[in-house]
Amino acid sequence: MRARLLVVPVLSIAFAWVGACAEDNRAGLWKSEGYGLFLRIDSSRIVASEITSVSCLPAWNAARVSDKGNGWVFQGGFASGDEVIRIYPGSSSNTAVLRRSDDMAAMILHRVSSPPPLCMRPVQDTPLANYDVFWATFAENYPFFGLHGVDWNAVGRKFRPLITSKTSPDELFSIFSQMLEPLRDAHVVLDVFPPGTPRGKDWLKTPLRELWLHKPDPEPFEDADFDRANEIIESRYIEGKVQAFCRGQVRFGLMQGGQVGYLGVLSFHQYTADDDLPAGLACIRAAGDAIFAKTGAVKGLVIDVRSNGGGEDAFVLELASRLADQRYLAFGKQARITSAKKVRFTSRDSIFLEPSGGPRYLGEAVLLTGRHSASAAETFTMALMGRRPQICRIGESTQGVFSDVLDRRLPNGWRLVLPNEIYVTAGGKSFAVSGVPPDVAVAGFSRTDFSSERDPALEKALALLTSD
Repeated sequence: MRARLLVVPVLSIAFAWVGACAEDNRAGLWKSEGYGLFLRIDSSRIVASEITSVSCLPAWNAARVSDKGNGWVFQGGFASGDEVIRIYPGSSSNTAVLRRSDDMAAMILHRVSSPPPLCMRPVQDTPLANYDVFWATFAENYPFFGLHGVDWNAVGRKFRPLITSKTSPDELFSIFSQMLEPLRDAHVVLDVFPPGTPRGKDWLKTPLRELWLHKPDPEPFEDADFDRANEIIESRYIEGKVQAFCRGQVRFGLMQGGQVGYLGVLSFHQYTADDDLPAGLACIRAAGDAIFAKTGAVKGLVIDVRSNGGGEDAFVLELASRLADQRYLAFGKQARITSAKKVRFTSRDSIFLEPSGGPRYLGEAVLLTGRHSASAAETFTMALMGRRPQICRIGESTQGVFSDVLDRRLPNGWRLVLPNEIYVTAGGKSFAVSGVPPDVAVAGFSRTDFSSERDPALEKALALLTSD
């Protein structure tokens, strides 16, 4: 089979853009600090390429739509193609700041005088070229090989000799799967798409084959198991009718004769039918107004994220703001600097929690966590660590996957998803891979508990909150 060439868009126009827009320092050629991006920016559009030490592949475009304050506002980009991307002036004429609509942290851009040399060459779609981009993408961006006990260089030495010009797509997928399997990282995904799959908003919903990794689970739960656990909580422990908000993802009820509130947060996404970020924020704000207007008389509050698999940090901070009486650091984010030589990180981007201006609960609270609490459920757990009075964590350690994901492509169109960030506490501690530990360890929900219709962790929380 002849190699197919993927041609990077002609870059000569980038130099014309620089001259045409010299009045604003944001126009020009840029490389991101971490995230592996090369961007061409002018006053009307952004054209982005994904770069590694061996490749430069077209990534996404975004068109200028408006301005807000001192930010240039663009629409497009990244996975879904409908994100809001803002470009702000940096600390000097040679830096700029990129912010995405669904990300609390900033991406620092550094001006370059010319495109990376690889961006001037066509990229071959061959088994070996796909392998090399795959290996380099992880080698230069993935932060957690050491924590997983994986020597990625040794992995490369083992598997690269297996790739030939005749390696089939099925064989290549099998090799990639074997390489990734030891990571057991729920934020690592490999998607294979049928040839010609359109890259529109719905293309993420049509995988031909998918590898999605998770930690080993002694008792894996399916959606029906989570539903059963929530049914037991509602029927045995909550008195009266449960109030559901945001398409059932947020639930509130009263226990112990109205002395204790129960706030179950099943996820931090899917709050609206189209999972729109602004509409979701409006939903969680309205839910917060309704819920926390009812907590004034309760003696304690149980917050449950044991079945929460993640979502948006913006929703995390909005809900956590209902529990705060002062501003404090929720968490810091740092991205791995793109390099295969040494694991280094960008400086910390501090994300602060601001107390809500609406109804709040400032009394004693307990947070239920478990091995299925992942991603945004874990950033929510971190965001509550600085709260006073302290919130006691009961249950199991969380999953240990915090980072927003880096969404990349291979020359053949396959999609890679991988984490490239660490979340840290005010003291600089990361809970990546290990997860956030509980203060009081209680085994998670099991099917044995289903038969007895008991929730030991919730019972422990109630005993703690109602003890004199």
